[in-house]
Amino acid sequence: MIEPPPAWTLSRRRFLASVPVLCAMQGGGVLQVVHQGAESVGDTRNDYYWTLLDNVLARTAPRWGPYELSAAPILMNGPRSYYELQKGALTILARSTGTDLEQTLLPIRIPLDKGLLGYRVFLIRAQMQAELDQVKTLQDLQRYSIGQATAWNDVPILQAAGFRIVPGANYEGLFAMLAGGRFDLFSRSVVEAVTELEPRKSRYPNLVIERNLLLYYPLPRYLFVRRDACGEQLARRLLEGFEILLKDGSFDRLFAAYREPIERALAMKSRRLFRIPNPTLSPQTPLNRTELWYDPTQ
Repeated sequence: MIEPPPAWTLSRRRFLASVPVLCAMQGGGVLQVVHQGAESVGDTRNDYYWTLLDNVLARTAPRWGPYELSAAPILMNGPRSYYELQKGALTILARSTGTDLEQTLLPIRIPLDKGLLGYRVFLIRAQMQAELDQVKTLQDLQRYSIGQATAWNDVPILQAAGFRIVPGANYEGLFAMLAGGRFDLFSRSVVEAVTELEPRKSRYPNLVIERNLLLYYPLPRYLFVRRDACGEQLARRLLEGFEILLKDGSFDRLFAAYREPIERALAMKSRRLFRIPNPTLSPQTPLNRTELWYDPTQ
């Protein structure tokens, strides 16, 4: 069920009133594509996805026409971006998938980061590292509590695998909860951990990235559009564009530029890897297309 957002400011109401519907064109036939805003000030986690989206739209412009890509000018968490897409304030969003989400929105089933989102490291209090050095098995790891935001798709995956979850009301508050000892591990994707921790080091000097462990579950992040005629039209364009980028190697080049500094910063290939299933995946997940998935052991 869609939760109503809090009362909007005048600027937010003006934003909603000014956003065109997906199929609408400005003068000259320019398609307006508006994606979700950041979740907090300085949040850059989705920048790669919008670069990829821009490339997809650009490569399809000769056949589908010109476009303008822009971000919503307000901060949005996951539930808020879902709500805004359903109400027409957004035309597209990027989110990790789940069966409920795929039933209400239309997914473009190309994992934007080749499943890199599903590789997890842990933010911890520095004094815990010596204890975590002794973790050798999944059962050892399950002894530790994990903090996650209530609405995140990771929660049912981790719970199904036997982990104890400590819920937080919002993303930013989880850093304070970890620093204060409310839970043991803050599970973060490898695409998030470094860029999240650095700007918060002055506030939370006791937080570090755990240095040995890597948890994996298949968790594709897709682009989603509305399930209406306009959304279906955009989905066809995006699928066509993704296949062009995959065929000519552009997708792999963009992904490599995104992935390589992450691999180096976190020494991914030398970490102890634990794999757990994702029971929330749709049967339509393209797991059989190996070119769409990244494996650090290869």
